Amino acid sequence: MAEHVLYANRSEWADITPLEQYENDQPLAPIHYTVEYKDATDYFRGIVKIGERSQRVLELTKAIIDMNPGHYSVWQYRYETLLALDADLEAELELMNSVAVEHLKTYQVWHHRRLLMMRIRKPAPELHFIANSFQTDAKNYHTWSYRQWLLAYFNQDDLWEEELDFVDTMLNQDIRNNSVWHHRFFVVFESGIREGEEDRERVLKRELIYVKQNISLAPNNPSAWNYLRGILDHNKIPYSRVIDFVRPYSVPLDKDAADLVDLENPPPSKGAALPCPQAIEFLADIYEAEGGDSTLKATEEQFRLGVELGHEGSGPTGSYITLLATFSCCASFLTYKMFSKLAALVALAFSAQVLGHYTFPSLVTDNGLHLIQVNGVTTPAWQNVRRTNNFNSRSPVQDVTSIDLRCYTSETGATAETIQVAAGSEITFLTDDNMYHQGVANVYMAKAPGDVSSWDGSGQVWFKVYEIPAVADGTTIEFPSTGLTGITFTIPKNLPDGQYLLRAEHIALHSASSFGGAQFYIGCAQVEVTGGGKLPTSTRLYPTLMFLSNATGNGTPGTACSLQFLIGS
Repeated sequence: MAEHVLYANRSEWADITPLEQYENDQPLAPIHYTVEYKDATDYFRGIVKIGERSQRVLELTKAIIDMNPGHYSVWQYRYETLLALDADLEAELELMNSVAVEHLKTYQVWHHRRLLMMRIRKPAPELHFIANSFQTDAKNYHTWSYRQWLLAYFNQDDLWEEELDFVDTMLNQDIRNNSVWHHRFFVVFESGIREGEEDRERVLKRELIYVKQNISLAPNNPSAWNYLRGILDHNKIPYSRVIDFVRPYSVPLDKDAADLVDLENPPPSKGAALPCPQAIEFLADIYEAEGGDSTLKATEEQFRLGVELGHEGSGPTGSYITLLATFSCCASFLTYKMFSKLAALVALAFSAQVLGHYTFPSLVTDNGLHLIQVNGVTTPAWQNVRRTNNFNSRSPVQDVTSIDLRCYTSETGATAETIQVAAGSEITFLTDDNMYHQGVANVYMAKAPGDVSSWDGSGQVWFKVYEIPAVADGTTIEFPSTGLTGITFTIPKNLPDGQYLLRAEHIALHSASSFGGAQFYIGCAQVEVTGGGKLPTSTRLYPTLMFLSNATGNGTPGTACSLQFLIGS
């Protein structure tokens, strides 16, 4: 490489008077330039002063650009000199290719190319140059901005024709490239729209399927989630339209779930790291838009589901810590708005769980949380079990004189669908959390005089069909039901056909040493028994549900005991 010769030592520049950069007599922080750079820029100021436009000006400006590609004054003067000399702009574009690749993040490089292209007006080869430059940096803002300008400025059909295929190729190389997702939106929904050539409804459906499939492959990809939001916002579609797709991504992965092929709502891929913070934020926005009590109920329900499905048997405290750890490891993805929402949702979701509360919701809602199993088949929550008025808080019944002790009779619209069960068949009530407290479990039935869906279960009609009692040896006591996630029992095989209320309860005794301290966790399902016989003599009849619990010892209905005394601790 030839040794650099200062312009001050070049005879061909002897006619130019160099001008130093003025920094006043005593600059506070003078910039330390290299000798070569100071020499070149001094001569540049000299030729600007006299307004020279010549070939040697192009050589000088190229030398300065090589040393400082961000010198916008030099770029502008070079462009004006090219026009004054009627220079070959295509040759200039070729000359600047190496500069662009070497200085991709310098705005002036791309602005100069833009000025040249407005004169050359041959955009197709430039698209290929840009594509090649992406091999060096596929996420450079200036490069993508230049490509979008090129497409929109010339707006030629042949340019747009293959652009979507180009986007697909780029996303196949890196599905998380946010720049490519942004460009796809630009092509499909903004400047790339070719009026009258496409069915926009078909395009909308295509893009929804496309982004969902990509989320399925990489659920924790914020770029794809943002694209989904962009589609919905642009087309004025409420987020609730995709809630069925979002929900499975907001909870831990169900590794035992059956493989499903659903093009419109593809499930998470095997091995996906769930729950996904972006999905949880998506749900929060849906519930926020809905407003009202449904917001609190839905958010709490969703978080509880995530913990229980992902950390079975860990207990409420362990689940809480695990979910917080999930948020912590994902902190780099969280916006302040998103983190605030998640923090609020955590508080909602665990306000009841940290107390160890639970319900017997029987049949699941469409989120698969609350379950009852009949003949090995799991049915949706609150479908065949009457929704309780505590389904949100999961707090227990403690007033044994309340009508809610029977079947949450005070809940408005608590009726459910009636499901057929065979006499002698096995049924499992599953809780929405394990039966955390020490206590006993019981199952009762009551035959309705007619349609069970409109019957409140009043009267001397209840009888016990199953129990999980305490086990004591005189000095210690154990409660086998503690920690279980459900109660499994058999419908008496000789039970007469007809419609019944089926009631499960867990009586938590941890606070029962004081009056009103016993906690009743209850669920009531509606069943129609078939293939039965006569009333079994082995089941014990009770005059009313009120006497399902013992007396406190002072004549007041209720349950009283001291676990500390019984355990002997």
